[in-house]
Amino acid sequence: MISDNLNKLFQFIDYLYTNIDNFKQYDDAVNEIFELSDRYRKLRPDLNFSQKQESDEVRLKHTELLNVVREKIHKPIFDKLSEIGIKNGNEYTDFYNDISEIKKDCKNQDVSIIRANSNKYNLS
Repeated sequence: MISDNLNKLFQFIDYLYTNIDNFKQYDDAVNEIFELSDRYRKLRPDLNFSQKQESDEVRLKHTELLNVVREKIHKPIFDKLSEIGIKNGNEYTDFYNDISEIKKDCKNQDVSIIRANSNKYNLS
């Protein structure tokens, strides 16, 4: 018999899999966030006005993109986690702690079910 926690994990994986195209449409925004972060770290706004101005522009663009990613990716994912009962708080660590607990609770008889679900998504 599949545990309740493992069933919740499969529900979450199903959700991610069925929404993969929706989430992937924001890949460019996510990549740009990383690029902007790298660019921001290299700037020295205390040196001169042009560096300060560029720093402000980079930070503004970074914040705008981050808000889009939070609204279109993070919020739906964490709403789903709360809905199915994996995550109840607002911290990322809650999710990872819950997943760790699910892994600890996994029984030997669950392995075949896990493998079957893994094959469903070609994750093996």
